[in-house]
Amino acid sequence: MSSDLSDVRNALPDDVRALLREHIESYEELEALLALERLRGNGKTVDELGASVHVGAPLIERALRSLEARSLIECRACAAGDRAQQSERRYFYAPASPELDGAVRALAKAYAEQPIPIIKVMSENAIQRMRTGAARAFADAFILRKDKNDG
Repeated sequence: MSSDLSDVRNALPDDVRALLREHIESYEELEALLALERLRGNGKTVDELGASVHVGAPLIERALRSLEARSLIECRACAAGDRAQQSERRYFYAPASPELDGAVRALAKAYAEQPIPIIKVMSENAIQRMRTGAARAFADAFILRKDKNDG
């Protein structure tokens, strides 16, 4: 299996693998990002985007917040006071750098041509994040903390 994963990883450009590892944690994020990338210049509301990628509003909202925090998309079509009104928020593809834009374009092309390698890499990344989190929690269990009652 590890040789299969190596073959899959090698089939994807380095910038795509880095994008998947560092910026995209879920399939909802992947689908939302690619949908907005295809629209370039046209924004969508949470409801419109959820309907187009067949994902419920709570999941798509979480995905959009993550993508926005990672400087891949932004909410441009709303004034600061309007952010609280979900129906007024519109999200746009807006990568922070030309390098991110190039990686997203390469990801979109690879996903359109052969989605399986991307899905495999995303699954492996998710497993690695879980392992890292479990190892960190295990290590934290052994950290001796000073008791609040001690001087």
